[in-house]
Amino acid sequence: MKETEKDKVFLETAKYLLSERAEVIDPETRSRLRKGRFAALQPLRSRNPISWMWPATGIAVACTVVLAFFLILKEPGPKEVLSNMEDIELLASSAPIEFYDDLEFYNWLAKYEGAG
Repeated sequence: MKETEKDKVFLETAKYLLSERAEVIDPETRSRLRKGRFAALQPLRSRNPISWMWPATGIAVACTVVLAFFLILKEPGPKEVLSNMEDIELLASSAPIEFYDDLEFYNWLAKYEGAG
């Protein structure tokens, strides 16, 4: 929203009047305001925001270590080894690359050729 000159003048006047009134508050009212502010902020000061962070950090580190342990020490299963061997066979074969474009068709044909 775009402020007009009238809005700027109004805001400056309001700021000036509020700051003037704040300076002339009597000591009794100022003391009550200070006590009220302190009472409102006291519950926030009594809680220690760091107290819950240590257990949470410990749990996060433990989970990370367990996950890393299982990922690093996991032995490849037979399917993973088989798929790696198939990749090596494809790279090492002397068949032209165009052959592999229709590989699914050739696999289907080999599967149903003996059945018919």
